Amino acid sequence: MFFAAVVAPIGAGLLTTLHPDSGHSRWIAYQFLYGIGLGASVQSALLAAQATLPLSDVAIGTAIINFSQQFGGALFVSVGENVFLNNLASGLKTIPGLDVTSVLNTGATELRDTVPAQYLEKVVSTYNDALMKTMTVAAAMSALSILGVVCVEWKDIRKKQKDVERPVQDVEKAVGDAGNA
Repeated sequence: MFFAAVVAPIGAGLLTTLHPDSGHSRWIAYQFLYGIGLGASVQSALLAAQATLPLSDVAIGTAIINFSQQFGGALFVSVGENVFLNNLASGLKTIPGLDVTSVLNTGATELRDTVPAQYLEKVVSTYNDALMKTMTVAAAMSALSILGVVCVEWKDIRKKQKDVERPVQDVEKAVGDAGNA
């Protein structure tokens, strides 16, 4: 869990450093790092619940974790969209002569075809600024996950060598006892 709580904020933080001229290797590596952190956090939270809760509470604990993860994701998609659109709209309003409504109604992939050339560089820069502020929200929320991680009981779930060999010995003993009868 510590791995995820450290790697995800680093990946999200690195995503905030991207700019329109960033090479593919940077944005692919940063997304990969962020994705590894997020993926590890989803699974490790469920494992922690299964390892630390009494057996009678495991179902409830994993259900609460799944609900929280899904609800948090749904909620912060909306937060991220609002941060992005508000920053984009306010940034575009600073460009004199630009029809802000038409740019907001245009998808990001169609910008180069629809925005006049004299505004294109500033519009792309404004898009980047809005995206980076959105990534800052992701980095902050990922960093806050460390608060939850430090509250979880540390429990080693690896099997001891003695525990792994015991069932085999018990089976061999049972088979041996049955053969002697």
